[in-house]
Amino acid sequence: MIPSAEKIKGVKNIILISSGKGGVGKSTIAANLAISLSNTGAKVALIDADIYGPSIPNLFGIENEQISAFEEDGKTVLMPFEKYGIKLISIGFFVDPSKALVWRGPMASNALRQLFTDTRWGEIDYMVVDLPPGTGDIQISIAQMFEVTATILVSTPQQLAIADVRRAADMFCQKNIEIPILGLVENMAYFTPAELPNNKYYIFGKGGLDILAQDFRFPILCQIPLVQSLAESGANGSPLALNDDHITAPIFKDLAQKVIAQIKVLSSSESQISTDKPVEIVANKTNIQTNSTMDGKTKTEMVQKVIAAIEQVRPYLQADGGDVAFVELTDDMIVKVRLHGACGSCPHSTATLKDGVEVAVKRAVPEIVAVEQVF
Repeated sequence: MIPSAEKIKGVKNIILISSGKGGVGKSTIAANLAISLSNTGAKVALIDADIYGPSIPNLFGIENEQISAFEEDGKTVLMPFEKYGIKLISIGFFVDPSKALVWRGPMASNALRQLFTDTRWGEIDYMVVDLPPGTGDIQISIAQMFEVTATILVSTPQQLAIADVRRAADMFCQKNIEIPILGLVENMAYFTPAELPNNKYYIFGKGGLDILAQDFRFPILCQIPLVQSLAESGANGSPLALNDDHITAPIFKDLAQKVIAQIKVLSSSESQISTDKPVEIVANKTNIQTNSTMDGKTKTEMVQKVIAAIEQVRPYLQADGGDVAFVELTDDMIVKVRLHGACGSCPHSTATLKDGVEVAVKRAVPEIVAVEQVF
């Protein structure tokens, strides 16, 4: 998170939905994730920041609606449109949909800033932001202007899309941005005919995203099938997450639960970790070894801080069926842990938990190089 980033009043978490390439269904994922988060009882907002191709108004069937505004202290305050329990704002409400939006980077960034800061949001648990595709001025400006919690990357299985989402992932890992990546959503992962819902046809290929996920060490959060009704839902303004009986409903529900669980871990790692009292080390005393370049006292203090950080996030992991246990701090400053994911030995789940633990540990002890899982 950028130290100078602005916090939006009343907004607890900002989640960016990003892709390197257009046409991968990023807006559809953003809309359905927002509804699925709202279905958990959370207060949710959705910003359509795809300034060159706003589609959220169409996905919610409100393309002809007008946003109300009022003056307060000499400033125009916007009121978001509400539908399906989601507070919505889009640049599409303010421009002619039949004309091209020819704006340079600074003008577009300033317009988007107003959507974020000049809208009366109220209390929001999760603000989902539908970014434009690519890695340009808009993406960087939003990432640096506001206190962004995390991002989710969206891609299809084709190699061209994967190459572009790799660049997007690299952007969020840059030192001047450094926004946590919750994981990857594979859209159009396979084709499923309505009359044969159990059949899967991998018409765009299979397994290509696994390499990307391994390289960046983030999980594939879910795979969304290519179904005709998903395209139709966008045309009639009724996202499929509203339909509990649809084949994609449990997938989007699971995605929302994973997002909530990961954000809990990230949030716990950002809280102040108290190390005023020494942490009792019981099960792993034999693993506290002395390095020739670091005396035993220093290493013991580091181990205490690491365990304190791990204990800080454990309740959040346990609440969602996971757990973590400290094993060892090596001479190379690598923390080794045992992880149990919410779905047992599922590599995606444990990888997600490890990322959250690593954030907490490195925040407590900046000298830590990495967190590794042992089996």
